[in-house]
Amino acid sequence: MRRLLSVALFTVSAAIAHAHLPPRDIAVPESQVKDVFFGYVVGILLQDEPLDVNGENLLAMFPEFADGSGQVPFHEMTRMVRTPGSRGAEITLELKDQLNYPVPVDILGYHPGMVISSPRLVFDEREYVPSDRDFGAVWLEWLRDGELAIDFDGWLDVLLGSWVDDVNVQLLAVAEYQSRWYILLGGDTPGGGWITGVYDLQSSRIVVRPPPALRLLGAELAGAGPRVSHSETRDE
Repeated sequence: MRRLLSVALFTVSAAIAHAHLPPRDIAVPESQVKDVFFGYVVGILLQDEPLDVNGENLLAMFPEFADGSGQVPFHEMTRMVRTPGSRGAEITLELKDQLNYPVPVDILGYHPGMVISSPRLVFDEREYVPSDRDFGAVWLEWLRDGELAIDFDGWLDVLLGSWVDDVNVQLLAVAEYQSRWYILLGGDTPGGGWITGVYDLQSSRIVVRPPPALRLLGAELAGAGPRVSHSETRDE
């Protein structure tokens, strides 16, 4: 029994030592980012913090999402790692299995589609300087390994036309524009084009018709390639 307890204590201690979880108060205020977990992620980016956690770690920090009501599938997450480097960071997300998860936004009263993800995703992160100087910090997360797609319901494609389309995701971007935080999601459409969706983090909603500057940023990113050149990254 004593040996069993020792092994159990060692296992728990090793798990705690392995996890690196920045404190919750690193998050930007809810007045800036409505969803507290997304606010936490923005805070990690601002502070360039390393991260090495699993879904249980995050649910312990954010118990309000234990019922599955959050916009992130914590229960499916086995590991999330952010490793800062000299010229950016690498982010790895590992899931229990292939993910089919309702689109984590509300349009017209419900979640109109599915997020489809492979069990492992790896992103290369870089800071980016847009041509429009009204932007503050911008981080690009280029998908290097794995598959991530959004399949919107057919009626929404018809209703909103070119403003919304199914997408094979190549890029996520977190951007501050005129003191407001946004997520941009860019990728290839079934027709072979590029589309960039915009999500307003302050109001937690999709921006169907984003400001011209955000549309222009999306166009810039479409031509930036899978890796941002050193001339486009911020000075170290």
